[in-house]
Amino acid sequence: MFNVDENMIPFLNQANEFGLNKPVFSGTNTETEELAKAYSAYPPRVFKGKIGREDRAFTAAYKSRYGEDPYIPAANAYDAAKLIIAAFKSGARTGPEIRNFLTNVKDFPSAAFGTMSFDEKGAVLTSDQGVFVVKTAKEGKFIEIK
Repeated sequence: MFNVDENMIPFLNQANEFGLNKPVFSGTNTETEELAKAYSAYPPRVFKGKIGREDRAFTAAYKSRYGEDPYIPAANAYDAAKLIIAAFKSGARTGPEIRNFLTNVKDFPSAAFGTMSFDEKGAVLTSDQGVFVVKTAKEGKFIEIK
């Protein structure tokens, strides 16, 4: 997983030199035309993942407080902090206690997912469509994989 796309192009060049042909995942921090063109040279190996949705109320509150739009994972971090605070308020202190709290979370109000719950393995469950998006580069553009 790459969180800084500028590191991806040199990595892909080296991977090609060594004959590595495995999928590579990157974040959604940037979707520039330059990167779309560069990634198009390596299809279908580069995938960009987006987790979460735009919550206008969260974005407006963030911008009001900090004077700029939130960085893409800010809503996820906000949700994580709210969940940990809720776990502590419930009395959970240890890793197993916090995990138990999280597995019992149902329809928690979320800035990134609308509402969320967790399954027994800790994966996020949500009925909100479009919060998990995967794209790849093709012909110089990022396209969503459905």
